[in-house]
Amino acid sequence: MSKRQFIKLPENKKLLSNIRGGAILCYIVAVVTAIVYYVQYGGLDVEIIVGCAFIAAGGLICHLTMSRVASLIYAGIVIAAYVYTLVESGVTSGYLLIVGVIFLVIYNFKAASAYKRYKKSIEH
Repeated sequence: MSKRQFIKLPENKKLLSNIRGGAILCYIVAVVTAIVYYVQYGGLDVEIIVGCAFIAAGGLICHLTMSRVASLIYAGIVIAAYVYTLVESGVTSGYLLIVGVIFLVIYNFKAASAYKRYKKSIEH
C-alpha cells in the first residue's frame, strides 16, 4: 500500500484533515494578502502576484506530496521571509501563514512516522 493510500484510510482521517487544514491556511493567507494589497494600493503588482502564488503553491505542494522535506523547506522560507520583513520594516506580519506551515510540518512528520510504523508491522 502506498503512503497516499495509507493516509486515506479512515483511521488516519485526522492526519489528512490537519494537513489539509494547514494548506487551507496558506491559501487563505495568499488570497487575503492579494485582497488587502489591491484595496490598499488600487491594483496588484507583479511582485504581489508572484508572492501570493508562491504562498499558495507551497501549501499545495506540501499538501499533495505530504513530504516532510517539502514542508521543512517551505517552513524555512516562510520563517526567513518573516524575519526579513521584521528586520526591514519593523512590522510583524504573517502569523497565520506561520501557523499553517507549522501544521504542515507537524502533521507531515506524524503521517510519515505512522506510515513507517505500518510498513514495519507488515514486514514482521
